[in-house]
Amino acid sequence: MNIWRLAQANDYFPVEIWGRNSDIDSGSAPETLWEQGGLYVWQTAAEALELVSSSANDTSAGTGARTVLVQGLNASYVPIEETVSMNGTSPVALVNTYLRINQIRVLTVGSIGWNAGTITLRVPGPGAVRSTISFIGGTGMSVGQTGRYTVPAGAILICNFLLVGVESNGTNESVVLGVFSRLNTVANSPWTVVNTFGGNAGGTTLFNLDTTSRYLKFTEKQDVEFKALQAVGDNIVAQIRMSGLLLVVQP
Repeated sequence: MNIWRLAQANDYFPVEIWGRNSDIDSGSAPETLWEQGGLYVWQTAAEALELVSSSANDTSAGTGARTVLVQGLNASYVPIEETVSMNGTSPVALVNTYLRINQIRVLTVGSIGWNAGTITLRVPGPGAVRSTISFIGGTGMSVGQTGRYTVPAGAILICNFLLVGVESNGTNESVVLGVFSRLNTVANSPWTVVNTFGGNAGGTTLFNLDTTSRYLKFTEKQDVEFKALQAVGDNIVAQIRMSGLLLVVQP
């Protein structure tokens, strides 16, 4: 079922926003929390996209990912989605054009149970990368770690759970992470900090923001992005998961 129709039928829709960057260095911050590294460059117009894998096993009859669900927004910030049958290392063109990509995830798989390679959503050419589903340490991630989300037109996003994880093999290392937002309904709207997290990155550190008593609210056409603002040390892994409900604004 179309996600927007589902939201309209029930007045709400659960949202999970994932962000992960596996290589943050002292000289590279700020960076978006996504596997490509560096800062994500946001689209200014809807664009055609394609899906491709680094493995020939991610194909419609393969042992890895067979189909991938792409969810995003069109030029009017209205939700659109499509299911794409993978063709291994050969790119598959998407039907829709997207102004925003909110999530990509593996929908069906073969015998190994996840994607066999890194799946990339990109502008044809190949051009700019818009999202990836990683393959790390012999395991497919199945869900794109995009590090960003845009609220559809006519909706608000209420988030009541946020978990931050940091990992490093070094000592005396640290990282500062942030959740930022901006409004696309206001011309030249700045990125504004929503919350920041920081601390020692030696070993594994978790920051759990309890938002049950002070939830985070994002309005229609508002961009949300997870960023690493600064770091001391190299090869720091950082990730954020934020959960909430997308609520339809009734006329």
